[in-house]
Amino acid sequence: MFATLDGIIDDSNLENKVEVHNFIAHELELLNKRSSSSRPTATQIANDAIKNDIVDALATLGPITISELQSKDEKFDQYSNQKLNALMTQLVKSGIVKRELIKKKAYFSIVTTD
Repeated sequence: MFATLDGIIDDSNLENKVEVHNFIAHELELLNKRSSSSRPTATQIANDAIKNDIVDALATLGPITISELQSKDEKFDQYSNQKLNALMTQLVKSGIVKRELIKKKAYFSIVTTD
């Protein structure tokens, strides 16, 4: 897109073509910097470790609510119910964990392949 704009600027009769070319080059440089920093953040890495712990706990405990998970496994006491719910939702969306509503309570378990 910026290359097209650059070509249009060349064909036009603007007085400040050099400034516009410099601006376009600068914007392209900023976009390239932004797209190159796509490594995971420290929080994402920590959340992945928590999600692995959740999957391990679900494999051991079977279908369970988040509150029950916190009370049965002391390593989850340090995390809020909301944080665990958000991580569990990510696991559900990725297809690793399934969510079932039983009497208005959400139970989570590992997805089994039949």
